[in-house]
Amino acid sequence: MKWLEAAVLQIPSIVSGTRTYREIIKNGIDGFLADSPSEWQAALRELITRPRLREQVGANARERAMREYALEVAARTLETAFDTHSGDIRTKGTRTRVLICNVFYAPQSYGGATRVVEDNVRIFC
Repeated sequence: MKWLEAAVLQIPSIVSGTRTYREIIKNGIDGFLADSPSEWQAALRELITRPRLREQVGANARERAMREYALEVAARTLETAFDTHSGDIRTKGTRTRVLICNVFYAPQSYGGATRVVEDNVRIFC
């Protein structure tokens, strides 16, 4: 989530090479992965000394974030998933039912992302 927040603002990120970030970030294209102090130093040096690279990586990150993670994209993805898997579900009674589904973040990513979903559930209830 941290990469996405920075990407939307066109800010290049250097992140630890966790499995999630390795699946998301194209190293040197729309962000930087660093697994050791020397890799962190090298990535920082690149961003500090090469302003054009810094601008390009930030622009690439924003373009990708808007293309792949925009609200409209997420809504279409959820709609497709629900349409595909819901079948012909009928509810009894007149009460409106709301389904809250946190599918964007891995179960182990407790923190900001999970908190946003939790806060939204409280607002709805």
